[in-house]
Amino acid sequence: MTEQPARTPASAVFGRDGWFRFLLSTVSRAYLVFLFTLTVTALLPALFGWHGSVIQSGSMRPHVNPGDVVLSTKLPAEAAVPVGGVVKFSTPHAPGEVRTVMHRIIEDNGDGTYTTRGDANRDPDSGRITRADITGQARLLLPLLGLPGFWLGRGDYMELGLGSALTLLALVSALDVPRPKRTRGTRPGRPDGTGLAAGQGTVLTVAATLILAGLAGTQLTDARAAFTATTMTVSSWSVADMTPLFLGRAAPYALLAATKITNTGPPGQTSIGGSVGTSPGRTISGINNGHTTGNIDAGNETSRGAMDDAVTLHAAAGSRPGTALQPALNGTLTPGVYESTGTGFSLTGSLILDGRGDPDALFILRAPTLTTAHASKVTLVNGAAARNVHWVTSGGISIDANSNVAGNHLAAGNILIGDGVNLTGRLVSLTGTISLTTANITVPR
Repeated sequence: MTEQPARTPASAVFGRDGWFRFLLSTVSRAYLVFLFTLTVTALLPALFGWHGSVIQSGSMRPHVNPGDVVLSTKLPAEAAVPVGGVVKFSTPHAPGEVRTVMHRIIEDNGDGTYTTRGDANRDPDSGRITRADITGQARLLLPLLGLPGFWLGRGDYMELGLGSALTLLALVSALDVPRPKRTRGTRPGRPDGTGLAAGQGTVLTVAATLILAGLAGTQLTDARAAFTATTMTVSSWSVADMTPLFLGRAAPYALLAATKITNTGPPGQTSIGGSVGTSPGRTISGINNGHTTGNIDAGNETSRGAMDDAVTLHAAAGSRPGTALQPALNGTLTPGVYESTGTGFSLTGSLILDGRGDPDALFILRAPTLTTAHASKVTLVNGAAARNVHWVTSGGISIDANSNVAGNHLAAGNILIGDGVNLTGRLVSLTGTISLTTANITVPR
């Protein structure tokens, strides 16, 4: 008979058969069972044609949060349009681009069109949809299951690594659960009777493998909306970004003003890659067909429609919750909504907008005014695109000479552009004028 060493208080708690290790193993098992259940719940419906989306924005809060997964099905042909329900639909975003969005239908307009909105958004979506636009209806919410896709899509590799490490730690702890000593022989497992039996270890290993495969094997496809699913293949997953801001009929316009647009530079020195329009004003001076690659619409039906959509876009961008930011712009910004803590944003040097590898990364910079100094510069890196940058002001915008800037500039007041400015984006004045001198302005694609 072998004499057992005396147990100390510390070994009773932290020892091999102490209660701490037993509790840790029990919690780890519960965690793995929870993940396994969610993974199976997500994967089985996909075998029957359901489609999943990983949520990466808060536009459907409080019921749907970033990192959740939503499963959807096609809307049957004989079914009525589910007013009040959450649907997936296609909508134009820019010339030649169609985006897929999933939001709630809030109103039947009675003319075959429907109004949609994200639950957390104050304003409805800028465009209306028809039944033909609807490609699916949300059916099942799986909380937290999409966190790996959420972290990966946003480039949050530290959170992804910590989550993966936690899962692996849970697996190790679950496989190492202590078992009571046996006085007569031992069960298969450890020679001393501790640990899991081989069969139990195999089951947990298979379960953990399925969890990791299910979470890591999902496809992350192109998407822009609150929660989207652009791929219709079985078991494909979409990663979403912020709630989309639709340019609508304003998309073709490089310059759009309420009252007038004037160009005072030397003839032939200004280049405009896009259309030019005013509404309700009719004054466009110093710009002719030789300056622009698009149309010139002075107070006509086309520019009126464009202005209507620009007003909606300005309001939608202004309603998003924002992060406070010092008025003096410099350094590097990552995707998000930023709001000036002062009277307006000012750019005196260089500002870098870092898309973090996401070509659909959205930037909204909101302030009473925007002013740039001489030769200021906005640089887009790591996938950031000018079409997804929105400068939104409740007053005017002034861009000084020789500046190189990017994004859609949406001003409630007047816009003044200095000599030699290069802009990849748009200039929109909702109530005032646009004045420019020898500028190069190109609508982003």
